[in-house]
Amino acid sequence: SGQTGKDMKLLLVLTALVALATAEWKSYQNYQQVEVIPRTEEQIGTLRNWMSTEVDLDFWLEPGRLNAPVHILVAPRIRPVIYRRLNDLGLQIKVIDENVGATVEEERQRLANKPRAIDLDDFNTYDDIMDWIDEVAADCPSGLECTVSVPGTSYEGRDMKVLRIRNPNTINPPVYWMDSAIHAREWLAPATLLKIIDYMIYQYGSDSDVTSMLDSHEFWFLPVMNPDGYVYSWTSDRMWRKNRSPNQGSACVGTDLNRNYDWRWCMEGASTLPCSDAYCGSSGGSEDETKVVMAESARVAGNSNNRAWITFHAYGRMWMFPWGNTVNHAGFQCERAADHDEMQRVSTITSNAIRATYNTQWDDGTSCEVIYETTGATDDYVKGTDDWQHAICPELRGNGFVVPPSEIEPSFREIWSGIVAMTGEV
Repeated sequence: SGQTGKDMKLLLVLTALVALATAEWKSYQNYQQVEVIPRTEEQIGTLRNWMSTEVDLDFWLEPGRLNAPVHILVAPRIRPVIYRRLNDLGLQIKVIDENVGATVEEERQRLANKPRAIDLDDFNTYDDIMDWIDEVAADCPSGLECTVSVPGTSYEGRDMKVLRIRNPNTINPPVYWMDSAIHAREWLAPATLLKIIDYMIYQYGSDSDVTSMLDSHEFWFLPVMNPDGYVYSWTSDRMWRKNRSPNQGSACVGTDLNRNYDWRWCMEGASTLPCSDAYCGSSGGSEDETKVVMAESARVAGNSNNRAWITFHAYGRMWMFPWGNTVNHAGFQCERAADHDEMQRVSTITSNAIRATYNTQWDDGTSCEVIYETTGATDDYVKGTDDWQHAICPELRGNGFVVPPSEIEPSFREIWSGIVAMTGEV
């Protein structure tokens, strides 16, 4: 038994060391972000095949249509092999960021020295965002009602805080829901959403767009849908995407919450490999965070004139709506909803307003047509299950996940233009 005790002690020491190692900051030293532009169906097919089978490759912009850029994060140890395979495919490699580690480290140093806790012109921690939600709700403008609720918690027990803003005198207003940070590393999404909330609360009564919007509509906001992943992207791995729940029988942690919704779950465009960044989970709606949002979607829709749901992502400058899947999940033709023409009409008006803000290029259409097929995503679920007619998944501006804080204000301005245009229609 003495040997068993020693073995146990050694095991505990090793376990502690492993825990220490995993708690360390992932450096990304000499990782490269590269761009390739597929010109043939064969090139797209191969890249898509890599995306579903090569868990070492991190696709930042997924292979979608011909002539659309694809961004891949490539680790130094596999770089020679991957670059050779890309060359063999006839793809030209353009290096966007030759050392992602340096980019990440620069951001980390800057944020470590950030003077103010909450700064809407910079990126903010989960805790600071949660405190800020309470602060702005307390500053609710006269004539409006701002309520904070916690409909549930994440796997690690963090609050999923929701802010509701409404004019109590308006009868049966169209309801909009907006969320962000379902994918942890997409920091520009919550940063943009906080600016939207801030503008609504502090410009009500002085900005005519805000005033008419809040007098006629009701808004629900969930700025951090994936709290554990978001915290982890600050403390341990800047490029973390999934949530942080363990997977049975695998050392790999996390489910892609945007493949986990219980709607056409894992039928296509999602992975059954727990180590994949697009892992769909053990079953539809298996994750704590997904369950909370599914229940809120049903509850809010059941009590109101629910009209629009916007779930913010970054990056790629796209304004997308359902469906994400192909007809019969056969992979040939993207499926269109019965009310596709109405969704497209509003999407065109909205995306035109976004484009006009800075004269930028944005794609709009169904997510299947704009990028590629997916199932189990937020927008498809809320439309399909709870009839949120205009369920939107925007991909914000930027050319990577680490963007300078100077991008936050223009991101807010162009998206605000879109929301003003959209609330005029819906």
